[in-house]
Amino acid sequence: MNDLTNVNEGQAAVAAAYDAVPYDSQPFADSRPAYLGALGVLCGLQAASPSRCRVLELGCASGGNLIPLAWYHPHSEFIGIDLSPGQINVGRELVKALGISNCQLQAGDLSAIELEAESFDYVIAHGLYSWVPDSVRPTILALCRRVLRRGGIAYVSYNTLPGWRSRLLTRDLLQWHLRDVQQPDARLHGAQALVQRLANGLDPGSPGSYLGVELARIQSHPASYLAHEYLEADNRAFHFHEFVADAAAAGLGYLCNADLATGFAELYGAMGEAMAELCDDPVQLEQYLDFVANRAFRQSLLCRDDDCASELNFDRLQGVHLWTDLRPPHKLDLRRAKGQNFHTADGEQVEIYHPLCKALVEILAHDYPRTEAYPDLLDAAAEQVRQRGDARLAADRQGALGELFGLIIMQHLEPLSEPAVLAAEMSRYPRASALARCQAKLGWSHLATASHRSLDLDPFARTLIDRLDGSRDPAALGADMLEWLAQQQPLDAQARRRAAADVQNNVNRLLQLFARYGVLEGE
Repeated sequence: MNDLTNVNEGQAAVAAAYDAVPYDSQPFADSRPAYLGALGVLCGLQAASPSRCRVLELGCASGGNLIPLAWYHPHSEFIGIDLSPGQINVGRELVKALGISNCQLQAGDLSAIELEAESFDYVIAHGLYSWVPDSVRPTILALCRRVLRRGGIAYVSYNTLPGWRSRLLTRDLLQWHLRDVQQPDARLHGAQALVQRLANGLDPGSPGSYLGVELARIQSHPASYLAHEYLEADNRAFHFHEFVADAAAAGLGYLCNADLATGFAELYGAMGEAMAELCDDPVQLEQYLDFVANRAFRQSLLCRDDDCASELNFDRLQGVHLWTDLRPPHKLDLRRAKGQNFHTADGEQVEIYHPLCKALVEILAHDYPRTEAYPDLLDAAAEQVRQRGDARLAADRQGALGELFGLIIMQHLEPLSEPAVLAAEMSRYPRASALARCQAKLGWSHLATASHRSLDLDPFARTLIDRLDGSRDPAALGADMLEWLAQQQPLDAQARRRAAADVQNNVNRLLQLFARYGVLEGE
């Protein structure tokens, strides 16, 4: 593959803008091959194993999504392409620090990429399709079709109408405000100042109050989100049916959305049911539901149009493994179909009713961080209900399926195409993974977890990661971090004593968090 850095003037300007305000490149869980492969299985594809596959990412930025995948799948091959040489160099620095040979990052123009036909099992294009000139979009889809193997899956995300129209209003406002400002960093500073001024002056019920939601969204994201979502020259949104038609013209078929909730009318109440009565075509139904939900973003999965894919079918769950981070209540009632609140890592409550579903989630929580094969898991859940609840409910698998499918659709239960251990037990002398230590040392804003999510790093957490080399126990780490704190802000003896307990508690909390999310290595 050639390192294609000779781009035209317009592309060079785009690359310069991205180098001036680098994209905050992070892992996004819905793009990982184990999840894409599982959805492929549910759609009838013979998807490639994540542990032995080839993955191409278009618009990979600095590799925040691709490099962790390569680290956790050493027998697979990963290639990333991005227009920005600066961001590619940042990613290459991490690849070099990790010493991995299965990840190649290339700076180049998508329209001139030389890739062998039918050479990839998965293609990822996240944050790219809406953000390129009109002439490049057909190139992206044609490239996906050309390089995909049979059973392959392309993940393409894009801004969606009608929901993106409210963001377009904010974008128009910012573009107008900065109409005479050319430099990317100056445009960003000017946009940040205006967003802050508007947010401070927002009065509910007054003209302009509709901006509140968008301003809050902008302020909750990194600065790069504001720069590239609202300030770049190219950013278009599409109706879902338009995207599917363009994909079909390129020889690609639509499988499903990575967020499965987009395709199930039952989740949208009476309005969804009314829309479902209007058509039999699943693409048309999803388009209707996008209007109901006012959807602003999609992550569409595509396959070759000559593949034997079909609609999503949960009867194929026999071929997948399940994983969850839900935490069950202290005392589980398996005697009756009564709602009980389970909790996500963020504290969100998820109510589960059927004893089989409650037992299934409890088993996954007990076995965390391992995944479990669906058939074995359902058998084990039935045995738990027989022993601790009602034998009739233990046999009511059909009655539990609706709720089980709902948990999968809402991503409270995640299907994966092969077994995985997503974290390690914390050892007596905690040691961070090489990936975590390299990311922290090189100044990355986050750590990539084993489940392909991100943990943000503040200065305390970054410093702690650097000390997790396997030579200190938690008490020694607490003492080290207290010394670090004293260097940041001088402490007298009394303040030092008060701070010691807080520092140790924070160290212990972070160690538990790092262990749970696979940032630490096992014994």
